[in-house]
Amino acid sequence: MLKAGEAGAYGNPLDYFRQVKSLSTSDVDHEVIDLPHGPVSIFPGPCHLASLLIAVARDMSRRAVVSLPPPSGVDPVRWHTYLERLARRRPVLWRNHREAIESRYLDLGVSAAVGFPTGAGKSALAELKIATALLADRSVIFLAPTHALVDQTRNSLARAFPRANVRHEYLDDGSFAPDENAPPNVLIMTPEACLARMSFDASFFEDTGLLVFDECHLLHPSAPAADRRALDAMLCVLNFARLAREADFLLLSAMMKNTTEIAEWIEDLTARHCLVIVMEAHSATSRQRCVSRRRDIRS
Repeated sequence: MLKAGEAGAYGNPLDYFRQVKSLSTSDVDHEVIDLPHGPVSIFPGPCHLASLLIAVARDMSRRAVVSLPPPSGVDPVRWHTYLERLARRRPVLWRNHREAIESRYLDLGVSAAVGFPTGAGKSALAELKIATALLADRSVIFLAPTHALVDQTRNSLARAFPRANVRHEYLDDGSFAPDENAPPNVLIMTPEACLARMSFDASFFEDTGLLVFDECHLLHPSAPAADRRALDAMLCVLNFARLAREADFLLLSAMMKNTTEIAEWIEDLTARHCLVIVMEAHSATSRQRCVSRRRDIRS
């Protein structure tokens, strides 16, 4: 009987589970039962449990958030300290998260357009990208289309990054005066508020390392002749690219059907890589997978 913390006689838990599964099955004498597929005798409970534990033990280390290597330009010690805190809330990553990260999504200098459906993990990917910027000592601008989402995002990111100065700004509450004693690490606002601040405090954006635009389908006008919000959002993105030339972009939406075109536009705007990260359904099944692509930038 194994005690807690013991590796067991087979060296590691995976070998132990495999041995249990092997001991749970045995061949049946063909003279007693004559079946073409080779009859077996099985203890279903231990065999099924061992099979489940094998699947968990085989994939857990690869899926564990603490196993993520540090992105380029980020101190490994600070990165692993952050992952240890993150693992208390999110111990494992989904397959689409891992596939995006394997495409070097987290590296500094790489932007991304993420077209995941609702519930597919856009927030988790955004949080990891924000963590990369913060650990590289860069500030983050987060755009949300409504005041309600600004408040919600501020509360969520304040919990995710308790040691960072996470603030929000509104266009109509007079809160644009900069606080020189405690400049924000993460500033959440609407595109309209961001555009207004650019008009009188352009230097504020020069050291920003990441722009996150949630619900970025706002860029597409609902009525081209009269949609002022889409125009303000587009001007905000264009001006930000001019003011923060080294910043990465992360555009998120569950309703972005032209993700590839958006990524190509960001590449043209920044002259740096922009990944396309979407969920594509397999033709034979209803399962989905993450597809990431990167284009070569020609100078």
